[in-house]
Amino acid sequence: MTTDHAVTRHSLATRLVHAGLAIAVIIQLSTSLVMHAGRAGDPFFQVHSFSGLTAMVLVTLFWIVAVVRTGGAIRACFCPGSAAHDVRRFGRTSG
Repeated sequence: MTTDHAVTRHSLATRLVHAGLAIAVIIQLSTSLVMHAGRAGDPFFQVHSFSGLTAMVLVTLFWIVAVVRTGGAIRACFCPGSAAHDVRRFGRTSG
């Protein structure tokens, strides 16, 4: 089995963020099956809350990076008409 590291579609940071998000969601879903929200100090509820906050932070950071970074199609999706190359490519302005 050979792997070619030169042909990587996503950066290491992107893959780590996606893995962290997947782990946070899996933990949140699995702890929701055994937690008791009414009991004070239930450790499963605390893990559930922390993993939910972690997932929210990861998604928020991902969206901020996606909007702020230059290039790529995702910025044009969030802010149509914000990039000059879109106007040239489509030959018209939005609105």
